[in-house]
Amino acid sequence: MQKNRFVQQRMPADCVVAALAMFLGRSYEDIARHCNGAELVQYGLPWAREQHICGLFKTSVEVVDISLVNWKRAAILTVPSLNDGKGQTHSVYWDGRRVWDPQKGREGMAAYTNQRARAFAITAIRRVS
Repeated sequence: MQKNRFVQQRMPADCVVAALAMFLGRSYEDIARHCNGAELVQYGLPWAREQHICGLFKTSVEVVDISLVNWKRAAILTVPSLNDGKGQTHSVYWDGRRVWDPQKGREGMAAYTNQRARAFAITAIRRVS
């Protein structure tokens, strides 16, 4: 298991795969093998698949309103996409101190900063205590 290692997304809709990899301390490949191609390229992962993947790695999670996030604990934040004007969402990893945006470093793509991620987050996936 690898903690706080940046994982960059590789396809148009795989931001949550990269965010899950960072959240769970796993590799991109460990997470992607549990997804189908359309989820990586076009649709993203449905919540049930995210929950199932976390369970495979012995981690119970829940989706919470952003008002319930403990900013000192790790979470996957759902934020508005900075790169799609069609109302799409994007997933970033919050490690309890800073945001890790899987878009960072991808040519022509904007990425979230700590302040912006916290200000615009919609929901979060967190570990069940």
